[in-house]
Parts: sequence; structure tokens; C-alpha cells
Amino acid sequence: MPRRVRALLAARWKAEAAGGAPIAPLLTHAGMSALLCGLVRDELGTWGYALCALAFSAALAAIPLLGDLGAVLRRDPAQAWVEAQPVARRDLAAARALHAALLLLLIASASLLPAALLMHGDLAQRAALFGAGLAQVACLAALLVLAQSALAGRAESLLVALQTLLVVGVLIGLVVGLRQVAALRELSSSAEPLPASIAWLPPAWFAAAFHERAGLAWRLFPFAA
Repeated sequence: MPRRVRALLAARWKAEAAGGAPIAPLLTHAGMSALLCGLVRDELGTWGYALCALAFSAALAAIPLLGDLGAVLRRDPAQAWVEAQPVARRDLAAARALHAALLLLLIASASLLPAALLMHGDLAQRAALFGAGLAQVACLAALLVLAQSALAGRAESLLVALQTLLVVGVLIGLVVGLRQVAALRELSSSAEPLPASIAWLPPAWFAAAFHERAGLAWRLFPFAA
């Protein structure tokens, strides 16, 4: 990595840390993920566990993406200062891209690391779950940022409402979702296609690689995404 890019990245990271490190939200995400995964790890097979872990991780990541993190990814708070520095535009773009990638990695890892550590399986399966989760969060972030940019700030109240509903939905999902563990276990062992209500959910696409009947294309999908 060029020295100029490292310097710009360090400046962005210091500016982010000056606003207060998000330790409490990250610990909350990790704790909730560990709780859910600990409850279902002995009840579900590999595919069912991966589906639950990825769905919960996506919901947790979407909360900050609809709030402060989404705003940071859309509008660079340090843009005026950074552009005043005597550096090439490509270095500015590289530093901002790396900064965004690190923020997403931090947010996603909070829920994915407990899920991967609690997963029954070998190291390769755990690494695959972590990688699939990162790919899912990256795709989710790209879609949400594009949607928010298209709205051009005209729907901030809608984003706040969606964020609130998502928080409530995560809490309700912890309770109601656990009642569906038996049904999910039956789906895992069934030869029938998945119901459309599940098959069309993005977490099901990324979890498909863990299904025992998954073909090569589905196994490579999370990494191709």
C-alpha cells in the first residue's frame, strides 16, 4: 500500500475514532449473535445453522447501515479536508474505499465471529460461513447506499422509521424465530424445494453453499458475489 494512502487512511480512522468508538453496539451485536447461535447450534444441521446465522447477521448489519454508517458511506465527513491535501485523486479514492471496507468488516465481524466459532464443523466450514457473511454484508451495504443516494436525502425520516422497525424486528425474531427451529430442521432434511418465502431471501442464497445437495455453482456463489 502506498505511503500516501496509508496516511489518508490513518487520518480517516483517527477522525472516526474521535467521535467515539462504537464498542457498545459491537458488543451488543456479538452478544445477541452468540445467544441465538448458541440456542440453535445443537438443533439444526449445517445449512439451517448457516441460514439462521446469516439472516441474523444481515439484520444486525442493516441497523447501522440505515443510520450513521450509511451516512458515512454516502457522504464523506472529512471530504473537504482530505481534498485539500496535495495527493492524487486515485489515492483519495483508494483511502476512502479501504476506510469503508474496514468499517463494514468491523460491523460484520461483530456478529459473524461468534456465529463461526459456535458452528459445528471444521475450520474450513467456519471460515466459509465468515466469508459468506462478509460477502452478504458487502452486497447489502452496496444496495442500501445506492438506494439512499438515489433518494438524495429526501427520506431521512423513512430511514429512521425503518431502522426502528428493524431493531424491533430483531428482538421479536429472537423470540418468534426460535419457535420455527423444528420447521427449519425439517426443511434441511427434505428433498422438496425450499418454499418461495425462504428461497427468495438473500441469506438463503448465501447459505445455499452449506446445503448437502448444493452444486458447485451454489458453493462458489458467496465468493463470486
